[in-house]
Amino acid sequence: TMGSGTARIAAAVTVVWLISGCSGGDGVEHQPPDLSASPDAVVVVGTGVCSMRNEGFYEEDGVYIVLERFICEDTMSDPRVTGTEELVVKTKYVDETTGGIWTADEATLTTDDGIWRGTAWGIVDLAGVLPWAKGSFPFNYGEAHWIGEGPYEGLEYHWYITGSNSEAAITGWIRRTDD
Repeated sequence: TMGSGTARIAAAVTVVWLISGCSGGDGVEHQPPDLSASPDAVVVVGTGVCSMRNEGFYEEDGVYIVLERFICEDTMSDPRVTGTEELVVKTKYVDETTGGIWTADEATLTTDDGIWRGTAWGIVDLAGVLPWAKGSFPFNYGEAHWIGEGPYEGLEYHWYITGSNSEAAITGWIRRTDD
């Protein structure tokens, strides 16, 4: 079973990578980036602890849409991406029992030394179909791409995330944008 927290995180991160990096229903074969071609790439891991505020909801063409503001304290293996993340998330619920698709068109990560700006997207699982999602409601899977500013100019940060609305596992990498 997936008893330990480390095993749950490792399994969840693997599933997110498989969902977002390797497969796609768009007929295109998706592959993770070749980080070996980026000798300065740094792999990062950590956690995010979040608070959420409901910003409203509405219905559009029969689809229920929820707006939420997440503020997360990310504690990562690299201080360049350890800080406060703020995302305004728009979730389109496919149905009331399965889940939906979320996007964050404007996201910021503020660290002690600089700022990252980016976008994020993912899915929300209301059914808890995976073993480690049971008991967590809702369970989220996502991906984000960030561009550094100030001392981080010329760098990009990419992460995959999995977890609840209040706590998540994060894994990704930082590399130069010219790679």
